Amino acid sequence: MLLPHPLLRVSDLRRSTSQPNLCQLIRRHGVHEFYNARAAIYQLARFLRAQGRSTILLPSFHCPSVVEPVLRAGMRAAFYRIDRNLELDASDVASRLSGDVAAVLFINYFGWPSSFEPLLGDLRSRGILAVEDCAHAAVQLDPLDLTGRRGDAAIYSFWKFVPSGVGGGLWLADNVPFAAPSLASVPMRDSLTRGKQLLEEVIQSRGEHTRTARAWAWFEQNRVRTKHLLRPYSKRPKQTVPGPQVAEISRDIARQYFFSERLAQSRLPWMASQIMERADLRAIVEARRRNYQILADTLQHNSHATTLHRKLPARISPHAFAITLTDRSRHDRRLRATGVPVWTFGSTLHRVLYETAEPTVLDDARHLSETTLLLSIHPLLAASDMIRFAETVNEYVAKEMPCKSS
Repeated sequence: MLLPHPLLRVSDLRRSTSQPNLCQLIRRHGVHEFYNARAAIYQLARFLRAQGRSTILLPSFHCPSVVEPVLRAGMRAAFYRIDRNLELDASDVASRLSGDVAAVLFINYFGWPSSFEPLLGDLRSRGILAVEDCAHAAVQLDPLDLTGRRGDAAIYSFWKFVPSGVGGGLWLADNVPFAAPSLASVPMRDSLTRGKQLLEEVIQSRGEHTRTARAWAWFEQNRVRTKHLLRPYSKRPKQTVPGPQVAEISRDIARQYFFSERLAQSRLPWMASQIMERADLRAIVEARRRNYQILADTLQHNSHATTLHRKLPARISPHAFAITLTDRSRHDRRLRATGVPVWTFGSTLHRVLYETAEPTVLDDARHLSETTLLLSIHPLLAASDMIRFAETVNEYVAKEMPCKSS
């Protein structure tokens, strides 16, 4: 299945006997629920702005969805260095801890914990929050629990772990005087759109060539055709663009910048909560770990297609299998054409990084952006799928880069 995340299935709507479930873990730790992780970052940034400081330090290698909520909340985004091994540069972080910094956000890339703990003493002595971004992996094993909570705050994106489509969370330590905002219901139009998307996922998860899938495809083709006939001169929708610090951008990049203040002020939808409650967390983590390990054992390691994390620690729930590939933007399209579910993280870096970061910080971020490629390992993929994907990648590398392979 050529998708980074699993699709919703009918079986996902049945009540699971797995304990604890995701909603129980959220309540146990007092996690504030939001429409998505962008909303959680936005609400935290608004809270920090009210405390009197105006800057949040962010990692140079990121998705724009981490940066845009900070800007929309009226905060300044500054960036610290992530090196080419995907590790934070602690000395670079320490050099940027001015009196105006309210928080430093650390991303647990693809589920691996960021090594920020040696910085905690200095951060807390300065009254700066350590925010652990756990969006890539919300749950860990042994014991089954939410990840993170090593710093003063944690950000979660639950839909990356379960097929709820939306769902974000914000955990805060007891000493952080955060007051939960009053949230509204999700706007009706967004609810209908999301309901349609969930229905499409259920249909697609049963197979693209089923009778139901063919009937749905016919219905959609005629719906779109009728819409164009009835509104032939309708204006193209306005593109969503970044905040005031960012210049006009293309429509493709705008999708990665997308931020809706309406949704950031909205409650977690009821259907998403029901899906989260029914997910078998242990089965999901174990399937991800199994798929990851098969790729680690089968993919051939060479100088121009290297694995970022060959060893899988005991408690981690991996989000994806990350490799670095020379000239990634050319090869990822070709790999997708062979049926390998590859995708990217950080392929678009926020415009503010290019405008404000020092050359050394920017160079490493661009290197990661241009070389990082991810392979899907979600639970809908079987062990046989993973072996086939790994063998296809091995064959591709041997054929396309024969002089570069070890």
